[in-house]
Amino acid sequence: MATAPRADQLALLTVAQLDSDIARLRQSDVRHPLRVSAGELMNLVAAKSQEIADNERAEANAREALSALSERTDALTELLREKKALFRAGTGMDSRGLLTLQSEIDGQQAKLDELSEAEFEALEAVENCEARSAQLREELAELNRKLLAEQVQLENAVTDIHSDITKLTEERERRYAPLSDSLKREYERAATSGGYTVIGVHPNGRSTGGIELSPIELNRIKNADPEQVWISDEYECIVVLLDA
Repeated sequence: MATAPRADQLALLTVAQLDSDIARLRQSDVRHPLRVSAGELMNLVAAKSQEIADNERAEANAREALSALSERTDALTELLREKKALFRAGTGMDSRGLLTLQSEIDGQQAKLDELSEAEFEALEAVENCEARSAQLREELAELNRKLLAEQVQLENAVTDIHSDITKLTEERERRYAPLSDSLKREYERAATSGGYTVIGVHPNGRSTGGIELSPIELNRIKNADPEQVWISDEYECIVVLLDA
């Protein structure tokens, strides 16, 4: 079993705490609330951009329909103008011919009224699309402003986190480097187990890791060589006796 001075074992407790703090900061970086918020805003921006594109297509279709209706209305208006002029002149027509012409004028006038109503509705559709476009672009601009603000906040927060990680890493290496190779090997082995790495245990059984060793193991630790690197049978972590 590896041995190491008690001072090194106690230093390893500090190293473990620094590693825990560094891991916590890295998690804070990856799972920072502003990352989630900024991601949601980016999705909203994309969705709003799609709304704008859909509205632009709807507006183009409405303008095309309006143009087609306007052409039909203009053509029918011109035809009615000619027939009304012909009716007023009455040249070369008997009463039956005039009645027939009047009937045609009445039918085409009714059709013109229908076209005019449809043209008005098409114009309203275009105007609604234009108004919707202005509203959507204003909403998109507001979302982009919020996104930019959150990205700046996130960048500042991440910069602070990385600065703290750098400081803690430097402190960690300063404390870890002087330790013996055998103690480092035991620490790395404990770290790969996926559980606790190092815990400190007081003679009364209280531990820094929030776990409880069996009375038998605790008694064995208390009676062992202080420089023996004790590995817990149950938790496979390094146990350092405190207040010895």
